[in-house]
Amino acid sequence: MKLHVVKATFVAAVAFAVFTWTAADDHLGADLRSSPFTGAGTMANAETAHPILTDDFSEGISPEWMILDRIPDYSNNEQQCYRRNNVAVNNGVLEITAKSELNCADYGGYKFTSGMLQWRSLTFLYGDVEVRARVGGGQGPWPALWFLGEDCIKQNVTFANEGCDWPNPGSDEIDMMEMLSGKWGEVKQGVHRLEKNDECRTAITGTDWNTYGMRWEPNRITFYVNGKSTCSISGQGVPNRPVFMIVNQAVGGSGGGKIDVKSLPRTFQIDYVRVTALN
Repeated sequence: MKLHVVKATFVAAVAFAVFTWTAADDHLGADLRSSPFTGAGTMANAETAHPILTDDFSEGISPEWMILDRIPDYSNNEQQCYRRNNVAVNNGVLEITAKSELNCADYGGYKFTSGMLQWRSLTFLYGDVEVRARVGGGQGPWPALWFLGEDCIKQNVTFANEGCDWPNPGSDEIDMMEMLSGKWGEVKQGVHRLEKNDECRTAITGTDWNTYGMRWEPNRITFYVNGKSTCSISGQGVPNRPVFMIVNQAVGGSGGGKIDVKSLPRTFQIDYVRVTALN
């Protein structure tokens, strides 16, 4: 298994590893999934960089991840419950599928189901993240790769809207990638913080394979798509406490928009997750 984890919270200077894919890479093969990840790039002092998590799902879902089974986030008006059966690994690819089905009787009778994973206990403070992913399209799914402050790591397992003082320090949010309201040609990246929400939107082809990344430094976050920087957010309001990662696909609500039942099911695919830090 290509999984490397150091179970600790890291305060890190940063070296960013850029992985650029071409149209010829729009498929999955063993050579692509096993491509080396050194965390070095071309940055100064890169020889001391090391991954704290490198997961290509080649042997399923590792113990570092927890698959959630719970109600939706009410504050987003989501229209699904999260079920473990909506998360799977096929041919080394993590898949989260949004479905139209009546399987939420114990969670309020929602008409849709989908999936959510989060880190079980791993957190980090400053470093680089890169994820290669492909969205499934449709009208209503809301796929996202994001981070919450460590104060929310236990509460998010059952219910995100209580016991998590969002977006105060320790409960603030970094969105490395989300696609809204069926706009698969645009990715949103940004930060939710007390002072204000900062974001950028970049034109892409979301239904192709893309790499999404961020470099998180003290008082600054720079986002990337396919190895190119899209925007930087700076200032004292940038999160400065450890965060944990969440991968999910909601349905409807403030981010998914109007739902076209006929367009479901749709699957959000993740090829790999790589997180790098320096000692």
